[in-house]
This record gives sequence, structure tokens and C-alpha cells, in this order.
Amino acid sequence: MNIKYSKFVLKSLLLILSGGMVFTACQENKAVPTMDEYETFKINYGNFEDELNLFDMAEIGEIPAGTYMRDGFFYISNTESKKVMGFNSYGDLLTLYFNDETNPRPSFFDDDFAAVSTRKAVAYPFNQISEIAVDSRKYIYVADKISVDRQEVNDDDGTIYSQMVLRFDSNGRYTGYLGQQGFGGTPFPFIKKLYTTTNKELVVLCETASGSQVFWFTEDGNLVKKINLEEVFDYNIYQPKTAVNDMWQAIQGAVPDPSQRKLYVMVDVVISSADETNGVHAGINYLESYLFTIDIESGVTEKGIQVPSYQDSVSTSYATQNTSIPYQLLGITDSGWIFFLVSAEKGFGLLMMESDGQRTLRRTINMDRKDSLFYNFCLGNSGILSMLNAKENYAEICWWRTDSIIQSVLQN
Repeated sequence: MNIKYSKFVLKSLLLILSGGMVFTACQENKAVPTMDEYETFKINYGNFEDELNLFDMAEIGEIPAGTYMRDGFFYISNTESKKVMGFNSYGDLLTLYFNDETNPRPSFFDDDFAAVSTRKAVAYPFNQISEIAVDSRKYIYVADKISVDRQEVNDDDGTIYSQMVLRFDSNGRYTGYLGQQGFGGTPFPFIKKLYTTTNKELVVLCETASGSQVFWFTEDGNLVKKINLEEVFDYNIYQPKTAVNDMWQAIQGAVPDPSQRKLYVMVDVVISSADETNGVHAGINYLESYLFTIDIESGVTEKGIQVPSYQDSVSTSYATQNTSIPYQLLGITDSGWIFFLVSAEKGFGLLMMESDGQRTLRRTINMDRKDSLFYNFCLGNSGILSMLNAKENYAEICWWRTDSIIQSVLQN
């Protein structure tokens, strides 16, 4: 576990008591409504253009498919097949970017396809794709790994710089690759997630051996800012200590604001525990979570909001034990609602919170996970929550109309 200590959060905890810059989100009622799973369409396994190739799932490694949803369309990157597929909500394949050395050419492929065509297939020599993102222009961004001879290694911490972001315009034409400095730049470290904003800007979230990095680009591919999150929060690397009740934190995730150059960063705070008999350090326990906002252009951290934790209860014949579990930061909608998710006994716990923390909504997603080989959630820009759920014989795209829930709250 990569746990790190933060003086910044300790100061924020003190400000809670003095009415300072950290605000606490409203608490929810104990009764949490449930949401049933809605399957939209199935995707068969195989090598045809509208099928997924997940036959390496028995091997150890990264999840072999990434998802993205925008304006009612579902996009899936298939690592094993080296292709990106775009579906409408009925499951019709409308867009295909594929490596023609690992995929058969689809029937609608045309080297000189027309821009007005309702379906398009684009051949491109992908290597090892992972994350994808799509902006409002329908420009598609694909994270891909470069060849070993072009990769770079940081001698200080061993970080490997091995990925770039490919960009395709709305007509499917390749327009170049982005590196750390913009188009044609040096490779990125491991790309954890790609995001686009309503201003058609690209945000790249990376992980290095030293921590998290964020690269923010304009719609033209020019670098706005590179931020090392550990430097912003004034970290010291975690080391086991014998002192009792030390507080520690770890950056859990980050998502960009959809319309402003702001970044929301979620951190989990833990506290050390000690053996009651001898006072020796015995481990760490989760305490609470905070959501901080960073102004990208100035680098100033503006405020912190305490994020409610998920309460899990385990009953035995002797007693009931309540445990606080941190939510995982999922994304933010164009309307400014931030989504958090956590695995629960009967599915998932969902938390929806306004960006200022004034209103929160909780829901339970009913889902039997025993038949799932893996699942990948995605939050659409309009507020629809979707999931790629891979089962033994097929995969399915499911969604939940969480946008309607938020809209009903705003109207009341």
C-alpha cells in the first residue's frame, strides 16, 4: 500500500474545528434506495468487428478493455485485439479503429470513406492500447504503448516512460500523437486515465514511482500545466513509525472539472493503531476522506470537502460491527455532480455529491458479481452511469439513469 503522510491534511483537519476552509458534506438518511441493473446490449467474444477478444483474461496483467461514454455513445478499447469500437445505445457498431494485422477488415471498410458516412472503419497500427477518451467534437484519444527502443527510464526512481496519446478527428483521420509537452512530445509514464472537458481540452492522469502526475492540454494540444500532486500536498514518503495516532494520507484519484481548469483530488486519511498491551505500532485504520480542488493555472489548492464514507455492517450471533469504508472517486458530470463508488455485499454503493458538498445522494446498485470476470464503470458527461460487465460467455453494457435522479433533485 502506497501510504503517504501529509502536513496539508493535518492543517485541514484543524481548520474543521475552527470553521476554516474545509467544509463537511451533508449527511444522508440511513434508508438508501436501490437501483436495479439495466442491460442495454450484449457483445459476443471473438475476432469479428463487433466482438470483443478477451481470451487472455486468465493471464495476470491489466484489464484488457477500457470504456468511455459520451452523448449516449459507448466506446470500448480492446487491448488484445488492438481496436477501438464505438456503439450506439442499441448496440449497433458505428465506429471502428483497428489494427489490420490482428483484425479482419470489416465489410464497411473504405480507404476513402466519406465524412458523411454513418459507419466508419479506420485502420491504424496500434501496439498496446489502454485508456480512451472522446470530446464533444467526437475526436478520439487513445493511449498506446510505444516500442521498447523508444521508451525512456528515469534513473532516479526507475519510472518507465512508455506511452503516448494518439488523436483522431471526427472523420477518423489520425492527426498526431501527444507526449508530455504536447504534440510530438516525450513519452508519458503509465497512463491511468484520460479525460476530456466541455472546452474540448484533454487531461492525462499518470502514475510514476514517485506519485501522481497530471497533464492538462488545450483543444489544440498545447500544454497548459503539468502538476505533480505530491508536491502540491507537501508529502513525506510513508515509513512505519512507533508513535501512536499518527495521521497519514494517500492520493486516491483525481478528475478534472468539466468546464473550468480545476482538478478535484481525493485523498484517504488513515490513522496508526498500536497494540494495547505494549504500545507497539500494529497497523493503520481508515479514518476519513477529503476532496480538494486545485486551480490548474495557479496551482493553488482552493478548498477541501469531507466526503462521507460508506457504512458497512457485519452481524454475528454476538454483536453487529460497523465499519467505515472509503468510496472510490469515479468522475464528475457536466452539471457538476461528483460520483463515488464502492463494492458492497449485494453490489455497489453509489454516492453522488454536488461539487460544493452541499447536497449528497446515495443509492445501492443491485448486482450479483459472482458471474462477472471483470467489470469497468464509466460516468458519461450527462450523468448516466454505465458499465462493461464481462461474463464467461459474453460481455454486456449496462447503464443506470442516474442523470434522471439528479434532475429530479434539481427541480424540487
